[in-house]
Amino acid sequence: MSMYGGGEDDSVHALRYLTFVRSAASAKVHLARLPPTEEAAAQHSYRPFHQVQKWLGVNLEPTNWGWKSSHQGLIPVMSTKEPAPLTLLKFLSCSCKKGCTGRNCTCQRAGLKRSALCKF
Repeated sequence: MSMYGGGEDDSVHALRYLTFVRSAASAKVHLARLPPTEEAAAQHSYRPFHQVQKWLGVNLEPTNWGWKSSHQGLIPVMSTKEPAPLTLLKFLSCSCKKGCTGRNCTCQRAGLKRSALCKF
């Protein structure tokens, strides 16, 4: 949690909320800078655990450890839940000037779908 400015006793949930409140008070909210949700942090921790087990010769089913199968192979599960309540997500929008595509879109960088408020 220290990489997000929290202490040893801070929960991911509390730190995410505090970071969002502080960010919302400023002129610009940087969603990509928020700490991960508890669910996203859990999914992230499953993958290195799975890798270490593989190195140790323990064969675990990857789809039970933060991966999902696709036609391209295994891809990481970022989260199994929404990053925020849906009632809040519908009020968020990016400030894209040339369309919401690629890594320039703050919504896409934060892993969010386009909202009705997005200009493009």
